[in-house]
Amino acid sequence: MGNFMSEVITLNPTIDQGVSLEEAIANRVFPADDLGIPLSIYIPSSYRRSDGRLNRVDHGVNNHHRYAPKKDLIHSSKMFEKMLRYCCQQVVPIDLHLGFNAWFDKPILPETQVRKFGALFLSIARYLPAEAVDTSGDVPAVKELADIERQLIWANNELRPQQGSKVQKEIIDYILKQDLNGVSESLILEFLTTPSDETRVKKGRELFKLAAEVAVEPVEQAYIDAWKGKLLPRHDIRTERNRKLDLTFGRAVPKNPTRFILRHVIKDQYALRRALSSLETSLEKRYAIA
Repeated sequence: MGNFMSEVITLNPTIDQGVSLEEAIANRVFPADDLGIPLSIYIPSSYRRSDGRLNRVDHGVNNHHRYAPKKDLIHSSKMFEKMLRYCCQQVVPIDLHLGFNAWFDKPILPETQVRKFGALFLSIARYLPAEAVDTSGDVPAVKELADIERQLIWANNELRPQQGSKVQKEIIDYILKQDLNGVSESLILEFLTTPSDETRVKKGRELFKLAAEVAVEPVEQAYIDAWKGKLLPRHDIRTERNRKLDLTFGRAVPKNPTRFILRHVIKDQYALRRALSSLETSLEKRYAIA
């Protein structure tokens, strides 16, 4: 199994294994946990109504992006950088957001393709670091999130992708680029040549699952550890009002990261068939099948 920690965490030669608050203030970069994932903004209970939702009457809200600034990412041609902008935003009270921006300018971005995929993958699973940055006082402070505070963020859809369909497409495209050299050639040829649409879908799903396992292997242990540590949503909180929102909101994520992709990224027949069509095109070129 690959070591996601060694592949992903070291984002800067001067700041190893995350970014402490002191280092963040000195460098004006976002504080980050040991996986290099930027911390969320802490929301004190005084900003919430009695039912746990944000009090939007007394406190206006806007969106804080986990990966910023927009001008550095949105026009980037590098793989995943634009998607990092879209992969995770937090709904926060405006004054807390302004307080955060007064101290911190931007996160340290992951540098390699594997690191970027790891950050993107954990973010769309709604990974929430154990600590958050409290900007309600005169100076920032780091606070550990209580379980109820974490559940409120997930249940109220306060942490979500900005453009889930774009992120979904990027992840699928990345998975389809994985090396399938160790896969049975007979399985590939059956997928490419079968006249049965049902068989094609079945064999295509098998191939996609194998490619997904290769893609998530570097992040697998970090994902499982986060799931065990309750840093990923483990309980269904799906309700009628949020049934149609992007990607995984309202649904518990499984312990297995490949299963997360199969359940939450390939979440409908359209996404599956588009993925299989791309897979078919890629394999036809490799095997010179017209």
